[in-house]
This record gives sequence, structure tokens and C-alpha cells, in this order.
Amino acid sequence: MIEICYFEPMKKGVLILFLVLVPFIVHAQTPDYLKEQACLYREEGYKLQSFGDIEGAMVYYQKAIKVDTSCYKAYNDLGVVLEVMGDEEAAIKMYEQAVSVNPAYLSPYTNLALLYEKRGNNEKAIQYWVKRIIYAATKDAWWYKAREHLNKFDLSPELKKQVFQHDICSLSRNLTYQMEQERLKALEEAKMHFNIGMNLFSQGDYSGAEREFRTALSLNPSDKALQAEITSYYITAKKRKIRSEIQFEINKAMGYLENDGYQLAAEKLKDALSIIFSIQE
Repeated sequence: MIEICYFEPMKKGVLILFLVLVPFIVHAQTPDYLKEQACLYREEGYKLQSFGDIEGAMVYYQKAIKVDTSCYKAYNDLGVVLEVMGDEEAAIKMYEQAVSVNPAYLSPYTNLALLYEKRGNNEKAIQYWVKRIIYAATKDAWWYKAREHLNKFDLSPELKKQVFQHDICSLSRNLTYQMEQERLKALEEAKMHFNIGMNLFSQGDYSGAEREFRTALSLNPSDKALQAEITSYYITAKKRKIRSEIQFEINKAMGYLENDGYQLAAEKLKDALSIIFSIQE
């Protein structure tokens, strides 16, 4: 957003020359090198404007538009300069040209709304405040200011409906964004636990692997292929964990048998059998 600053008026002859030379036909296919040149001209113009050199700024804004008639920001800059010079009608044309080239560019809507509000044309002011709200992708500072300004007016049912529908759509977009962020977060966490599980699985720690795979599945990852792969490894890890537990008890029993510990060996064999029976239940 370019704030309006007041400067000394330009000489009438220069202003007339400017208005004659400003091109209003937009060419869609401007070469990239001309677009870059237009940006440089606009930056130089803005720099001169900030130093109070209005005539110099006008020259460079005009150059920007001549080399790239789609340079919508330069149209808005020209509108600001013309407005502070007192030529509101010409300023309005520049602002309107800016949004004609790029309807999503928000600054001209604010400038038009403020200008019409200053002139007492509430109908036009409301129109552009509503557009400033509707075209905004996010609720920035000027979005809230636009709402504050609209609250001062008695809106027609149609405009109230537009603003209401925009609020509903904005809320829906925010909820969709939050849900998407949560989905991506769950997916990344699931991948992390899956990778940890795979590392433990490769080391033979099937108990730890099973735990990580189970955690990954509890996050309900949205990637169905990943979910299927995790499920497959989870089942395999669970089987190998049980098998290793049974083998552990049998090895213990065999150790006791070698040392004539028949009672202890029997208990370990019972433990192994209990694991087997628990699987079948």
C-alpha cells in the first residue's frame, strides 16, 4: 500500500502532457525484458516521489506504463500522485485502470474507497470497500479497516449478503487450510515413526518396531499406499516378535535341561506354550 503524501502541485502544462501521453490500451504479451525495465522505472519514480520530486516521479511512472501497459502498480502510483495534486478525476481513472489490468491488486480499491468517502459519495465508497474485502486473500490490516469503514454505512441487503458470503467462504478456506495442515502434519509424523520402525526392524528389534508401526497407524496417514506398507510391516514385526519371545523361552528351557533343571525347564516350556495359546485365542 502506498500512503498518500502531499506535495506541491505540478505545472498545468506538464499535467496535460501527461494525460495525453498515458496509454490506456493493455497489451497482454509484454516481453519479459520490458516488464523488468518497467519495474526499474517504477522504482525510480517511487524513489523520486519519496524525495518530493513529483515531476520526476511522473516521468518515470509514465515511462513504466509506456514500456509495459500492464504495469498496474504504476497506474496506482500515478493515481496517488494525481490525487495529492488535486486532480481527483484523473486519479480515479488511474486507480480504475490499475484494477482493470489486475482485479486482484488491492491498493487501488482502498484508494478509490477513501477518495469517494472523502467526496461524500458513500455509494461508491461502499462499493470499493466491499471489493477490498472480497478480493483479499488474507485478513490484513486494511481488510479490518475496510470492515470498520463499512460499519459506518447502512448497507443494502445485497451488499450485506455479499459480505456475509465472503465471510463464510473465508471461514471455509481457513478451516480447509487448517485441516490440510493437520493432515500433512499427521502424514509427516506417521512417516517419521515408520522410518524409526524400519530401522528397529532391520536391527532385529521387532518389539520396538511393532510399537513404532502401531503408532504410525494410529495417526491414520492419508497416504493409502504408505498406510498399506506400514500395516504389512506391522503384521510381520508382530509375528516375528512373538516368534522371538517363544524362541527365547525355549532357549531358556533347553539351558535348564542341560543342567538337569527339569522343573525350571518345564516352567519355561509352559511359558512358551502360553504365548502360542494366546495367539490362537
